[in-house]
Amino acid sequence: MIWIKLKYKPGLLCLGFFLVFLTAFACQEKQQEQKLSKQENSQLTVEQLDQLLEDLLEIQGEIQSHPQDVHLRKKLVEKSKSQDILIAAGYGIPPKGDQSETIKRRAAEQAAYIDACRWLGYLQLWADDVSQPDFGSINSQIQNAVKIHVNTSATNQVQVLVEMPQ
Repeated sequence: MIWIKLKYKPGLLCLGFFLVFLTAFACQEKQQEQKLSKQENSQLTVEQLDQLLEDLLEIQGEIQSHPQDVHLRKKLVEKSKSQDILIAAGYGIPPKGDQSETIKRRAAEQAAYIDACRWLGYLQLWADDVSQPDFGSINSQIQNAVKIHVNTSATNQVQVLVEMPQ
């Protein structure tokens, strides 16, 4: 029945094919952007990415303990800048409950990604002026943030590195 309706409306059929093509092209373009981003960081070994992740999480923890320390913010910005991109770390803890391990891991990874994006928001602003905004008060939009490294600790905490253009 659908075919009969489309058969008599060739413009609608062309529009449908165009939308399918446009969607496929947009998805392919996004995948190419992510591949380019990963290729830029492919120069780093897994061990180097793990070390960067550890270093960033340590500095971020220090900032959380001493939120007014501008020197720690400057240290984080310096460690997070790589050419014309910013790199941030985030972590997530799997939820407790009866969900499968896969669902728990995905939830923890999503939480880690959101945490890293929050830090990217700070880094974006602190790259211009480390004194503003204060830690704990941010209003920023994050676009084109891409996960470049995921690590799971022995306690099932998921840690991610996320990058975005500066």
